[in-house]
Amino acid sequence: MNKKLKFLLFGLLGLVIVFGVSFGSSRFAANNVLSQGGENLGSRVLEGGFVSTNNSSTATLAGDAVFTGTGEDVSKYGRVGVSIVSDNPTSGTLFMQVSRDNVTYGGPSRAFADTRFSQPHMWNIVEQYFRIRYVNDGPVDALNLAIQVQYSNNANILLGHQLNEVLIDEIEGIVVRAVSVGKGTDGIYHNVDVDKNRRLQIFSREANSILEQLLAEARETNAYLKHISGDVMIDTEGDL
Repeated sequence: MNKKLKFLLFGLLGLVIVFGVSFGSSRFAANNVLSQGGENLGSRVLEGGFVSTNNSSTATLAGDAVFTGTGEDVSKYGRVGVSIVSDNPTSGTLFMQVSRDNVTYGGPSRAFADTRFSQPHMWNIVEQYFRIRYVNDGPVDALNLAIQVQYSNNANILLGHQLNEVLIDEIEGIVVRAVSVGKGTDGIYHNVDVDKNRRLQIFSREANSILEQLLAEARETNAYLKHISGDVMIDTEGDL
């Protein structure tokens, strides 16, 4: 066998080995994902969302009546979103109930002032079981009350509203805090001070220098007016 033929055979053998290793790794990764898929995911979580039929409903809810969903295992999900809307204006209270044993339930409440507007309420799930409880607070029937519950993972909490929408207390929001800072001569940003009445103290050195000069001139003018008239024309005894 000549050298060229040997070189060609070794080259083909190397390609077969590389392809086999690559195919085996890809197949192992695919089987690993599939083995964790479906309903039994173990520690792996689903992406996307799932609408709960056990906690969703579309029906008229009588005045002062209560809708209670069915507790279900939500350990593979991280967030829950609840939307409630009806054809007519009614008020109600939504209870986001969680449990560790599917027996004892409790959780925070959210108020709906007008169920004609479908404002979503969202909650991070920590406990294993979840259900909702909705109470129609008034005597008026909530016509075609549509309740929908969705479980999801890695979904952003987006609370979007139209620019001309009238905001009410029951609309949820993301709490932010505004801070006024200024860059000092040291290159570091510092918080702006407030006075004893908690009002912002914002001024520049240049403006302060001009004010001090004007005040000094006003005092001189005031002293001159006192001299010629004996009356105080301008009160400039205060500080800046």
